[in-house]
Amino acid sequence: MKQDNHNQKPATAGSRNSPALKKYPFYFYLVSLFLPLLFFVVLEFLLRLCDYGKPIPQWITLSRNDREYIMLNPEIGGRYFRQIKSVPKPGFEPFRNTKQSTTFRVFILGSSSAAGYPYPSSGAFSRYIKHYLECKYPDADIEVINLAMTAVNSYTLRDLIPGVISQQPDLIIFYAGHNEYYGALGVGSAEFIGHIRPLVNLIIKSREIRLVQLLQNIISTISKWLFAARHNPAETLMARMIGEKQIPLHSSLYELGIRQFSGNMNDIMVQLKKYNIPVLLGTVTCNLKDQPPFASMEADSLPKASDVFIKARSSYLQGDFGNALNLFHRAKELDGLRFRAPEAINSIIRNLGVQYHYPVVDIDSVFRQASPHGITGDNLIVDHVHPTAAGHLLLGSAMVQAMEQNHMAPKKTNLAISAEQARQMAIQAGRLTRLDSTYAALRISFLKSGWPFRPERMPQLTRQDFTPRTYIDELALSMFLEEITWEVAHIKAALWYKKQDLVHNFESEMVALIDYLPFTESFYKVLIDGLIEKKDIEHAYPYLLKLHKQQSSAYSTKWLGIYYLYKKEYAQALSFLKLSTSIMANDPQVQYNLAGAYFQCAEYGKALQTIEKCLSIQVNYPGAKIMQHDLLRIQRYKK
Repeated sequence: MKQDNHNQKPATAGSRNSPALKKYPFYFYLVSLFLPLLFFVVLEFLLRLCDYGKPIPQWITLSRNDREYIMLNPEIGGRYFRQIKSVPKPGFEPFRNTKQSTTFRVFILGSSSAAGYPYPSSGAFSRYIKHYLECKYPDADIEVINLAMTAVNSYTLRDLIPGVISQQPDLIIFYAGHNEYYGALGVGSAEFIGHIRPLVNLIIKSREIRLVQLLQNIISTISKWLFAARHNPAETLMARMIGEKQIPLHSSLYELGIRQFSGNMNDIMVQLKKYNIPVLLGTVTCNLKDQPPFASMEADSLPKASDVFIKARSSYLQGDFGNALNLFHRAKELDGLRFRAPEAINSIIRNLGVQYHYPVVDIDSVFRQASPHGITGDNLIVDHVHPTAAGHLLLGSAMVQAMEQNHMAPKKTNLAISAEQARQMAIQAGRLTRLDSTYAALRISFLKSGWPFRPERMPQLTRQDFTPRTYIDELALSMFLEEITWEVAHIKAALWYKKQDLVHNFESEMVALIDYLPFTESFYKVLIDGLIEKKDIEHAYPYLLKLHKQQSSAYSTKWLGIYYLYKKEYAQALSFLKLSTSIMANDPQVQYNLAGAYFQCAEYGKALQTIEKCLSIQVNYPGAKIMQHDLLRIQRYKK
């Protein structure tokens, strides 16, 4: 009788008749997991051995006048930019490697508006803060370090914060938000690498790994090859940073950008609160009245941004300024190109202040209050978001006022001057030179000549596109075309002004150089020598003091001694001139003036010895033999 196989149960792994699965020892599975890891470790080792790639530390060191300084790495942009050719660089902002007990250290974080664009760093609001604090609190050693960079957003700020904390800040000021969509790694950026915020931050941190750099370089090369037609060398950085051109209000990308900013800024605030570091948060402002929407989009539930902007202008012309403000604001919110931060960004900033108990400076309101009929336009903004020189002054003034109101300023001062006096002194100290103003005008002209301000693609600008009318215009153009550096341009301008006997302009250019590179002794010497040549040692005195504070030298002590001799403060003169001779004994000018100081203090014996030393160095030094003759006569008379 046949067995009914239809009802036969299949064999299972646990059944007695099933073939037994082969069991491997534990180390077999361990090795299987370890081998791929070992492969990547060996590959990383080989890449490092071959010196492939490079680490990008946050800080680099430099030495000047026997002092150690540190500054933000000029190559730091390599952490965030992979697709664009010319990677943005931070400004040159060195500060002392070792913080002194009297140092008051402030860091500024943000993007191009905070960096000072279109002006050089000398035009940024951070410079006003520095000058104001130096005037109001002379006992403190003021350091205001601007770390802002063009085309970055909250991802960069979040990455930099641990390094900033390590430098013992007394205050951190944030002015950021406009670049959240199109800044490096933003949801609409050409430098986009993903929507998952924690993953993007992890990738930023892992870019020190050579294997990660290799993979990114491969992807970047393929991307540039595939999309080569999209890259136009004549485009502005603003145009090159665009990935997603249009981001409608309340769309998924719009909401991702808002969450990106909120998440990164919350991470930052948690770290700063942990170390109890004082913070000032600034809302961001923009051009409402004079900047039409860049992109108007058709949508069933939303009006076109351009239509709303036209209505806003009509209300403004009719004198209905309250309605005009609401409509201008609405047009900006509807703009499909997110170059101007939506109001949701400012709401997040205000909420961060409440949540973490940090003061918020409402810069947007400050600018509206300073604008005709309460609507910000070209009066304070040069384009869509970047403040004018007056705008930077207003922004800096609002920040220092908030610092003092919230007890965030230096604690002690021996010089009792009013806030208004300090303000006027700071304005004068930070006044832009004509060279810098012309350079800024060229940058704005270039920016507005291309997309999105003009729809057509402009050819690459060359020297033939400009007609300089003066030597200063020529220098500004050379600086704009990157034919000469900012420093060289200012040196050339200063020497030209001096040759033209325009002493005030000469001084302004040299002061700009000193403010930018305060530890460069040669700049002080050029300025001081120029003023002394014009027989204006009184005017040279503040620069002598500043140079002496930076680095005491035979030069600074000599001229301070001569200044005090001129002022008939003979004890001070003796002190500085003796110090100068101890540094450099063979300077006949020092010996001659030291003899004069001894003479005025009735120390005739020392005066005679010193004038004879002067004559031994230079036998015909002007006036030395007459002084020797007078001293010998006094000596004979005494006998």
